[in-house]
Amino acid sequence: MNPKTLRLATLWLIWPASVWAGVPSAQAPERSQHDEKAATQLERALTHHPDDPALHYNLGTKLYRQQAYPEATGAFNHAFAKSGEALQGRISYNLGNSQYRQGEAKETSAPTEALTHYQQAQEAYRMTIRQDPHDLDAKFNHELVEQRIKRVQEQQATTCPSGTSQPKEAPAEQAQEQTAQNNAPQG
Repeated sequence: MNPKTLRLATLWLIWPASVWAGVPSAQAPERSQHDEKAATQLERALTHHPDDPALHYNLGTKLYRQQAYPEATGAFNHAFAKSGEALQGRISYNLGNSQYRQGEAKETSAPTEALTHYQQAQEAYRMTIRQDPHDLDAKFNHELVEQRIKRVQEQQATTCPSGTSQPKEAPAEQAQEQTAQNNAPQG
């Protein structure tokens, strides 16, 4: 695994395994039907139990796998607010992953927004580490996000207030520009 890659080793599902059981890749068409059936069952269960944190957690996991990170974040936040302490460590880890992915997507186009997502990811990993001080994946991701935050902050420090980079002129170019200004007609 690339050491600069977010560790996504822990996307746990806590809904019955029969709903989310894997299908061998050779049966891809059946897998699609299986995924649709599982999604339908999840939606039905959420209709009947809208405050069940485990169902919102599973919804977040499903949305994360579909790369719908903002929606996954919402589902994880809902699950976290309704869950007990035992489930919060898992939820906060995956919440951190969702926030990280959103920050990653915004890093070049909206660095301030990316920074906010990275800071929220970092806090989510801290919660995970408080729940389980031995969670190496959460510690690794926390450090990775810390590096990303520093990088974005350094990039922001080298930009002017309008958000565009301020190029540095070479000394020779500065001297030529000064000479041109001195020799310009006064009027």
